[in-house]
Amino acid sequence: MNAMLGNSKLTRRSLLSLPLLAAPLAALQENQPAAQRYFTDVVLVNQFGQPMRFYSDLLKDHVVVINAFFSACKDSCPMMAGTYSKLQDVLGLHLGKDAYLISISVDSESDTPEKLKEYGERFHARPGWFFLTGKKENVEFALTKVGLKPPRRRIICRSLWSATWPRVYGKKRSASPAPAKSPRS
Repeated sequence: MNAMLGNSKLTRRSLLSLPLLAAPLAALQENQPAAQRYFTDVVLVNQFGQPMRFYSDLLKDHVVVINAFFSACKDSCPMMAGTYSKLQDVLGLHLGKDAYLISISVDSESDTPEKLKEYGERFHARPGWFFLTGKKENVEFALTKVGLKPPRRRIICRSLWSATWPRVYGKKRSASPAPAKSPRS
């Protein structure tokens, strides 16, 4: 062992202290809700250039409707954004409080926060509708966790209080969105 460590007491001490450092980290993770451990706080960036933690800032204690899109899309993305725009009225006072609309760009290289802000303005986005981008690996991680890894075109409606993630496919049209219910009622 001394040959591997180069007879360094500092290195030996460092190696011996690793389990002591790992124990508090493991305890911290054990105290996290299962949803937080699964989704994690991977960081994405909203249309205002602000970093947002995926679980803690966006999912925790909220009913969320999530879709994947890109601002240069001319097909289903504007249709879906139009549906979200109408959904804002259905959510009413819940939007931005206990319900969020989340649109995650699959083109993080082109969709800058500025482009996302313009896109949101085009569809009259209100507070509580987040357009997200970020490092490609962070975006892909978040999309994979919610089952929206490209090229799937669907939205996810979710509350962490329920056990399922119902999927709605983006090409189908419905007569009107379902009425909003409080997640606590």
